[in-house]
Amino acid sequence: MIRRPPRSTLSSSSAASDVYKRQVSTQSTGKQPETMTTKLRLVATATLLIALCASTEFQVHQLSEDRQVVLGEADECGDGTRTGEEECDDGNGEDGDGCSRGCVVEEGWQCVNGSEDTKDKCELVCGDSKRMGGEECDDGNDSKNDGCDDFCTVEPGSMCVGGSANEADTCTAIECGDGKRARAGADGVRGDEDKSEDCDDGNTDPGDGCTGGCQVEDGWECSGGSTNSADSCTVKCGDGLVIGDEGCDDGNLEDGDGCSSTCTIEDDWECAGGSEDSPSTCTAVCGDGKRLESEKCDDGNTDSEDGCSSSCEVEEGFTCHGGDANEQDVCDSITCGNGKRQPGEQCDDENVADGDGCSEDCEVESGWVCVDGNTGGKDSCSVDCGDGKRVGDEGCDDRNQDDGDGCSASCRVEDGWECKDGSETSRDTCDPVCGDGEVKGVEGCDDGNATSGDGCSDECIVESGWFCAEAGSDCEECSCGDGKRACDEACDDGNTASGDGCDDQCQVEAKWVCNGGTEQQADTCTECGNGERDSGEGCDDNNSENGDGCNEQCEVENGWTCKQASGETYDVCQDH
Repeated sequence: MIRRPPRSTLSSSSAASDVYKRQVSTQSTGKQPETMTTKLRLVATATLLIALCASTEFQVHQLSEDRQVVLGEADECGDGTRTGEEECDDGNGEDGDGCSRGCVVEEGWQCVNGSEDTKDKCELVCGDSKRMGGEECDDGNDSKNDGCDDFCTVEPGSMCVGGSANEADTCTAIECGDGKRARAGADGVRGDEDKSEDCDDGNTDPGDGCTGGCQVEDGWECSGGSTNSADSCTVKCGDGLVIGDEGCDDGNLEDGDGCSSTCTIEDDWECAGGSEDSPSTCTAVCGDGKRLESEKCDDGNTDSEDGCSSSCEVEEGFTCHGGDANEQDVCDSITCGNGKRQPGEQCDDENVADGDGCSEDCEVESGWVCVDGNTGGKDSCSVDCGDGKRVGDEGCDDRNQDDGDGCSASCRVEDGWECKDGSETSRDTCDPVCGDGEVKGVEGCDDGNATSGDGCSDECIVESGWFCAEAGSDCEECSCGDGKRACDEACDDGNTASGDGCDDQCQVEAKWVCNGGTEQQADTCTECGNGERDSGEGCDDNNSENGDGCNEQCEVENGWTCKQASGETYDVCQDH
């Protein structure tokens, strides 16, 4: 930053340009020279322009409405050398840094040291009544001790306002109570200002939010202040400090807790204990017949021993109900068996008998469920089917509510089953009745009796060497060649001859396929590799070789696809 110097004149390098510059100056001053002189100058100017146009290109840079500079081809603006008609050249073609893109010194700046060998150094002119760039202030002079010093820096204890690129700053001493908040770091105020104000409400009176030292007081908020305007201070509601015109302050901004969001005591509440150092404590007015959030009951009075105490607590042996923000509570003594489920009771079925789900002490009995009871009505109790406890009228309880496992979804023993071991503490185990002619559960067979040695044992397990085709029917001994594929037979074609696909041990012979056999029907066997895909074959490629897509059992091999060849009966297989 430099103090304001006189603006330097433009350099010239030729007589012609001198003549042109005098012409520009004449236009700007408006003075009229003698007639002959004027004519000579016009002739000289015309001669210069003709010469410029004939010999080289040129640029015209307008400095103002009546001032311009013409740069020739050799005057390359922004190359860092001040030549020709350039007022400055700082090595770039940018505006706003003192030397414009047309190499003209910008207003409020001074550029020095530029020559044909060196670029200009440009700095703001301090004291020209134009606050620009890095200036903190500019009051139109380069004096010290007036708020803005000779380097356009705000002086300690002062603030400067109003300055702009077109206006000078007005600087005044920082004074608490003048209605102008001078906060450190604000525009026109030093960042390290010792007299920094947190507030300024236009006076130095304490107790209004802003102290005599212009600091915000505890429990207050001040806003709106600036270097041109005063602060407005209000009490800070919700900080837990009762200050100013607050009726209460409980440390929050919630409604419905006694102290409202605007720090006024709410209807039907009392607040006490608040001060400049501690929050208010608010409680609902007990005995007014309105049960609020903090009250356990409110029966419209402050008498004790009527169910709701003088502090609005429910008394032992009583229950209170019906109260809300508009209605008072009704309190009743707790009596088991009165048909009202009251606090402390798990149930109340309007009697004191055991064994019906709700005991004589109004507790839910094991294996039961009691529902619908409340302070106005009795409970309805029923057994809890599926809980693994057989109680009440349950025929069984196997700890689930599935049908088909012996104990139904309604805890009844299903036909053909028997359930045992269930009690109030243990679940039932259900097994099918063996010998009733119906195969159920884990039974492998049931031939209608519980006799062993007939194929189906007394535990309904298929005996070795036998097979049982249908429930309720007799079981048959395993016999190869009887036309019934059973037991460990891989096939049974109704004979014990070999060479027909199913050998004398009822095993499928190599290169044959047998299918269709059941415990009641014989197998049909076909030869694999005959070129015809018979029933049961996945493929038949007219051979019995493995590894070509269709193996020796006429099964499609993994990774292959087999399909009938066009016009043929056999398959063609391709790998994929």
